[in-house]
Amino acid sequence: MAGEEAKARRIGQRLTRSAGLTSSACSARPMQLARMSNGAPGPAWAGTLEAALHSLRHPEAALAAVLAATAAELGASIAAAYAVDAEGGTVDFLGAAGGEGSVPTSRHAMEAMSEEAMAQLIADPAIPVAAMPADAPFPWSRFAWLGQLQATLPAGVTLRLIVASDRPFDPERFRGALAPVAAVAAATTTSREVERLREDIHRLRQERTLTAASLQHDLRTPLTSILGAARTLERQGSRLSTQDHDHLLQVIAQQTERLTTMVSEAFVREIASPDAPPRLRRTDMRELAQRVAGAAGVARGGEISLQAEDGLIVTDPDRLERALLNLLDNALKYSPQGQPVHVVGECSGERYAFTVVDSGPGVSPDILPSLFAAFATDRSRPGGTGLGLHSVVRLARELGGNVSYSRQGGMTRFCLVIPDMDSVHVPAEPAAASVERPAR
Repeated sequence: MAGEEAKARRIGQRLTRSAGLTSSACSARPMQLARMSNGAPGPAWAGTLEAALHSLRHPEAALAAVLAATAAELGASIAAAYAVDAEGGTVDFLGAAGGEGSVPTSRHAMEAMSEEAMAQLIADPAIPVAAMPADAPFPWSRFAWLGQLQATLPAGVTLRLIVASDRPFDPERFRGALAPVAAVAAATTTSREVERLREDIHRLRQERTLTAASLQHDLRTPLTSILGAARTLERQGSRLSTQDHDHLLQVIAQQTERLTTMVSEAFVREIASPDAPPRLRRTDMRELAQRVAGAAGVARGGEISLQAEDGLIVTDPDRLERALLNLLDNALKYSPQGQPVHVVGECSGERYAFTVVDSGPGVSPDILPSLFAAFATDRSRPGGTGLGLHSVVRLARELGGNVSYSRQGGMTRFCLVIPDMDSVHVPAEPAAASVERPAR
């Protein structure tokens, strides 16, 4: 018997040290946990603790085992563990165990426990065992007695151990249960934090990959414009009019400036933040549309019909050009040969809308739900990377605008709406894309 008590003591000490506990309640003798309700040593309890210790690779399962042993030791119906953040605003359910049928039927209510409900449940944190408050929330209101203890876990998180029973139980024995529960709870909270960090790293890697792929996609358009203009000058330079010659040189200069800006912006995003703020300045929308149409025509070829109203909008012209150029490049790519692509610009109060219209085949219905998602490609339109429209949506969101798709009368329409950022509040995450089902 003495060997079992020593074994239990060693296990409790190891658990306490591993948790880094600061609560004085955790100084209770661990061998108290090795005693059954009649006071005799309980080797089964020590076995449960040791199994929990060895299963810390799966801390939530270990915590369930320790809570089950706690409930059995105290003769309680439910034992539950919660982690409360340092500011007391977030309650994280860690686990629960207890008598047959008690936990499964009440698990949802226990998981949804709020700080307000916990404050309502625990009238006096200094009293470890007391009669259940009359206004206790479900499922605790089903029982007559309530036990609660707390300990500080690593990173300043507070553990709340709550036990409910139909009859009173020994406060000292309850205090003795806190150390092993807190030790395994510390491992559980650490495991969850590691998992959250792993998910954050995975998300950041995906965002970085997507940003690089989108940048590579967006760089193609100005490079294609520069290459197209240079080849035209090389092959037909002597036969070009002065006006055409100067236009091609202007395209090369403008698209080179765009490339420089895009590369510079990419470095800023990499070094400073992925949410680099837009570079705002008052922009002539008609001139911007003319620059984009000229660059797209040189890069892709084809006829572009431009009708843009005058309008001065405070926005980031580089990002807006990239978004509009992606839409226009797509329209030229899929529009039938000999059919013009129409670009219409309309100023409406504090917004400016660009509508790009082509007579191409449109988008297959099965791709509509994910039309603006990254890497979404239409099988009926081979050759796409699935990044162009996603880039348009991202750029529109950064400018506080939105993009929509519609198909009417055999014409495909993409509408890009941008607000005047000098006078309009830009939401952090506006709804940036919408799809209108084709009219029948």
